Amino acid sequence: MSNWTFQENFLWGNNHPQCLTKTQSPININTDLIQQCHTLCNFETHYKPSKCYINFKNNLIRIKYSIGSYLEFEGVLYELKEITIHLPTLHSIDNEKYDIEICMIHSLSSDNTETTTDTTVTGVILCRMFEMGHHFGKPEEFMNQFINEVPREEIDYDKEVIVSDKWGAELLIPTNKSFYMYDGSLPFPPCSTNYKVIVYEDIGSIGRTNIELLKLNIDTNIRPIQWLNKRV
Repeated sequence: MSNWTFQENFLWGNNHPQCLTKTQSPININTDLIQQCHTLCNFETHYKPSKCYINFKNNLIRIKYSIGSYLEFEGVLYELKEITIHLPTLHSIDNEKYDIEICMIHSLSSDNTETTTDTTVTGVILCRMFEMGHHFGKPEEFMNQFINEVPREEIDYDKEVIVSDKWGAELLIPTNKSFYMYDGSLPFPPCSTNYKVIVYEDIGSIGRTNIELLKLNIDTNIRPIQWLNKRV
């Protein structure tokens, strides 16, 4: 993994040319410009509980997810590979940001890679934003089981954190499943494109203690809002 930083995001394109393309994430979601996609953008999650392996580098918490969990979009399975945590939110809705955004990053299942083209959706990023709130609920449970084990210094390996046999990404999914979707990219190097980015409309709640702990150790780790460039 290269030694890039979020503070020097303007240099990413030097080593990662895809960071300079026109379909980059994150964006501001302008609700005056959205179009209804109805059944054309429906998706389903098929998540299992997971073990928890944490990597902390480039000021980014990355949680490696166990094999066997998928998001299904347009009849194609995308496997959940990792979960990243960003402060404050990457995306904004009508120029408003929130405290934390958690991204579930899926890659094209190996069963489908033989039929890929330049326009194939190679991954799906499922995002949910959270604001400071009560100290209970499923997202709070998700955070509580590993938050105190996040390394204070960057590491070059995946550190296993023991979690319950019911811990997993399903804890992050809201009851209200309305969402926004657009064509985007990984929001950090190598800024790979051909991703569908899904942002839940529902803003979740995570307790002050966990948010303050993350702010203390991470501060900020987001990329600036990118130009929409005629994307819907």
